[in-house]
Amino acid sequence: MEELIETHEEYRARDGVNWSRLKLARTSALHYRDTPPRKDSASLGMLRAVHALVLENHHFKRDFAVWTSDKPRRGKVYDAFVAANAHRTILNQREFQRASEISRAVIHWPGRVEIVGNEFSWTSWSDWWETEVSLYWTDEATGLSCKGRADMLAVISDEDSKEWAEVADLKTVKSIDPRALTREIASMGYHAQIEHYAAGVEAVRGVPVERVG
Repeated sequence: MEELIETHEEYRARDGVNWSRLKLARTSALHYRDTPPRKDSASLGMLRAVHALVLENHHFKRDFAVWTSDKPRRGKVYDAFVAANAHRTILNQREFQRASEISRAVIHWPGRVEIVGNEFSWTSWSDWWETEVSLYWTDEATGLSCKGRADMLAVISDEDSKEWAEVADLKTVKSIDPRALTREIASMGYHAQIEHYAAGVEAVRGVPVERVG
């Protein structure tokens, strides 16, 4: 069992069944067995950029590069740009702008305090929460090697030295209408995904997860 602070690419390269793979079994065992690994895409890159801008803004330039030219993403100039940023996710201006808009909306949303605790402040939240934490563990029931990357993780202790953990996952959604949001959570399996992360936290940290969000 292991816990690491690492880049997304380092996490992807390591062995272990993550939620993106495990959720295929919700359709059928054959889907889980036969579906090829999910390829990276521009939309996935944009969503990772949202996470980086909200949770690890200080690492954004390390992990992302923005193609600011109006020219199409092809040709010798673009190929040279990609080669010079081989370890980074490439965004175009529209993708970067969209990720920036979403991240600003999250950062300035007053309701975030209700999720991460009353003593939360955006300038000092890193004192409470670890971000983008890679977890690797073996599922006791199946012997399966698992992995997960928790967006936000906090281990808290009370005055009696009792410890517990809280785990939060940042999601972009199509609508905040309660009925639509409930359908999307169920359809995408977000409730099961956060429980997968919680299992990893309990296995690696050895403390119960008492709150997820």
